[in-house]
Amino acid sequence: NFRNIKLYLPFISSLIFMSLSSLILIKGHLHEDAYILFIYAENLVNHSFIGYSLGTGPAEGATDFLWMIILSVLSFLGLDIGWAAAALNGIGIFLIVYILCQASFKYTNNPAFAVLLTLFIPFSYLAQAALVGFSTAFYSSLILIYFYFLIYSNDRWTVFVPAIGLLLALIRPDGAIFGVIGSMTFLFALRKNERSKYLLAVLITYSNLKGKEYERSGKT
Repeated sequence: NFRNIKLYLPFISSLIFMSLSSLILIKGHLHEDAYILFIYAENLVNHSFIGYSLGTGPAEGATDFLWMIILSVLSFLGLDIGWAAAALNGIGIFLIVYILCQASFKYTNNPAFAVLLTLFIPFSYLAQAALVGFSTAFYSSLILIYFYFLIYSNDRWTVFVPAIGLLLALIRPDGAIFGVIGSMTFLFALRKNERSKYLLAVLITYSNLKGKEYERSGKT
């Protein structure tokens, strides 16, 4: 049953990743740069500023901005930030394997490639970085979702493409590159009668972003 395989394999891959991540959190230690961002997230919750300590004051080194915000929200809800990051990356591993399996079964009924993905992804470079606290698995899953929409989605999902592109840019600055290239590619691939709806979605997304910028600048 391919439908069950598409769920079982991502779950197994995510379980492998979470087991390794738990081992590191209990017995090992996170990467220094990832730990610094966790401190930023904790200070945002506890002291309402982004920085390493009250003595050093605010900093502008939070490159993974949306990642930090999500961790701050989970910390506010009472979750340990290290475990929260592991859980988010575990979800990312699940989504990566699930989407790649979906794409694989579009071309072949042989599950061998999907099984190899299940065993490879939790030990890949993106997983290794995620294991020590970085957002790589979570971020990569969003990139994969984005391009899966671009390649396989039908016209009714058009409006979500700019929003996902914006999420990528907010998580990491290089996400803007994926967002712009993917959005422009999708625009030219659309049928002419769908382009106006797509451009409207881009305009609404951009307007909301600029509105937030003006709101922040008015408060400073």
